Amino acid sequence: GNTADVFKMLPMLTVFGVHSMFEERAGFARDTPGSPFWKILQFLGLPKSKAISTFDDFRWICKSPVLQKWYLRALRPRLRGQMRPSAVHSYGFRRGTSTGELTGLMRTLIHVSNCWGFPLRISLQDVQTAFDSMPHGLIGESMVSRGCSAREVGLHLRELTGLTGQITLPFVGSTGKFEFRKGGKQGGVETPDEWRMLVDYVMEPLVQQWEFLGMGFALVGLEGETELLINHAVWADNIVLFATSHGMMQAMVEQLNDAFSGYRDLNGNQ
Repeated sequence: GNTADVFKMLPMLTVFGVHSMFEERAGFARDTPGSPFWKILQFLGLPKSKAISTFDDFRWICKSPVLQKWYLRALRPRLRGQMRPSAVHSYGFRRGTSTGELTGLMRTLIHVSNCWGFPLRISLQDVQTAFDSMPHGLIGESMVSRGCSAREVGLHLRELTGLTGQITLPFVGSTGKFEFRKGGKQGGVETPDEWRMLVDYVMEPLVQQWEFLGMGFALVGLEGETELLINHAVWADNIVLFATSHGMMQAMVEQLNDAFSGYRDLNGNQ
């Protein structure tokens, strides 16, 4: 990718130096001091509109060290190679997927419902300030639940430990430094994987329960057997639920909210 192209343009001595540094860091060398430069994050707030009153009115971008981004990108193939399949149907942050797949799924279900008379209810739920509120401890738990080894979890969480942040607002200035204890790095190469694993961790037990109870939009065959059952789809921080009745949808929304209650609240439209 782009990173490989950059390395091709660098002198080989520089490439070997970066490789040695990454190997040392991934090897947990005790006699290798950590770089304080890697521990500082700069957050830049971009106004979403002209009327600004709170921090929620800004779109945040995290400026982290370039070498740390390269290092984390090098860890991603190792991490993804260990993750077991999930029961959660997630379309976002996956190579080769697009929003068209989710909208196409919704169009297909609506078409089938209209043509064959199957009842269908659709609800769109949004996780508020998703990336900004990820608890770092929960990220580690979600990685373990997906089958990642203790070594890979440690390598990943090391880059979230002991970080210091500083916020800069245009035409205002910068805040003092503070401890970065939760949330992902907006724009970070690892943040999409962190979020997807966290959603899988929170939702998978609930999805398995829905499958067991037969909750969701069902296509029933001539003999009364369920030929297809689909109850959800996830795109980034948007969760789409499918049901066959208003009562079923209410129950699914409440259960989803309960699952995320220890994390964030949901906003939804039905």
